[in-house]
Amino acid sequence: MCNSRNSKKTPFRYGEETRWKKVDKCLSGLLCFVNGNTSFRTLGSCCGHGRYPMTIVCRSPFGHIEDICSGKIIPRKKRFYIKDSEGYYYIPEAVEKLGKKS
Repeated sequence: MCNSRNSKKTPFRYGEETRWKKVDKCLSGLLCFVNGNTSFRTLGSCCGHGRYPMTIVCRSPFGHIEDICSGKIIPRKKRFYIKDSEGYYYIPEAVEKLGKKS
């Protein structure tokens, strides 16, 4: 987890196809591994920047969408993250599991 907001263009392999996405610099290696070596496909991620728990939103091989860090199923198909009053993004379901509501 990092305390600053910085991103890095990272290559993701989807079968034979490679796509470049901007992700939090500290998560780029982990996300490359998840996308390249598991049957999960990442849809969004955030390291939390010292304020919130790390989240990696994936489509599972069973078709549901979940945060693989908290294990919570996300009931939305898009717009997983919500912005707090200071401009930080978080997933409400992941924060509620830890007992920290914004």
